[in-house]
Amino acid sequence: MVPEGPPLAGRERAGLEEAAREPWIAPVPESPCRPHVMSACGAAGFTPDVVHHALDWNVTAHLVAHGLGVALIPRLAQPTPHLPITRVRCTGNPHRKLLTCTRGGGHARPAVEAALREPRELAPTAVA
Repeated sequence: MVPEGPPLAGRERAGLEEAAREPWIAPVPESPCRPHVMSACGAAGFTPDVVHHALDWNVTAHLVAHGLGVALIPRLAQPTPHLPITRVRCTGNPHRKLLTCTRGGGHARPAVEAALREPRELAPTAVA
């Protein structure tokens, strides 16, 4: 996620390494999401210069919208609409794996079925 405008916002895809010199907004150190961000950046060959920490993805999106840095957020995160931000897909496909399970027959219950459908609709290429 980058602020609208150059250099990365006009692109459909970019390598994480292209944002290596940008200031970064990352999950707080205690967050279970932080290791995903740090390891994805490490795999791209850099340690991000984390200038702000955020507790949730909407706070992260607002910080990005104000031009305070870039961030790596999951496709399932749904930031506030109409912010001046652009989601640029990462080449190299950094990802995390989500697993679900239900009791036998539980997937047929409307609420469970809806909860299982949501990730498939939000990130269809990521769900097998």
